Amino acid sequence: MTKPTFKDILFWLFSLYFTLMFVDQGWKKFDPEGFWSGAFERWGYPTWFMFFIGFLEVGGALLILVPKVNGYGAITLAVVMFGALTTRLIHGMSLVDGVSIAFYMVSMLILAHEKGTLQKILERVQKKK
Repeated sequence: MTKPTFKDILFWLFSLYFTLMFVDQGWKKFDPEGFWSGAFERWGYPTWFMFFIGFLEVGGALLILVPKVNGYGAITLAVVMFGALTTRLIHGMSLVDGVSIAFYMVSMLILAHEKGTLQKILERVQKKK
């Protein structure tokens, strides 16, 4: 067994942080009377979509902790964050919200890149052309 490097430890600490954050935010979307219910309604999305996004956030966050599939969890969360950023741009948002959402999206893309997942997906797309 090899000794973990500083990069390995840092990677796991960030992964743990993102897992806790996304599980927390995703879980809140299962509350039909919570903040997110009103927000999704204002944005014109049905209630089932809020639950679906909550499922993707919790599921993607848990996948981040599984070494063989953590890149796919990160891709899932990056796509969710892209949707959040797009929705917020269409419906107006503060600069702080935009920067925060973009930070999480880019962080997930970096995680997926570090695990080689982005490259695998791009290679599959290239082969289908």
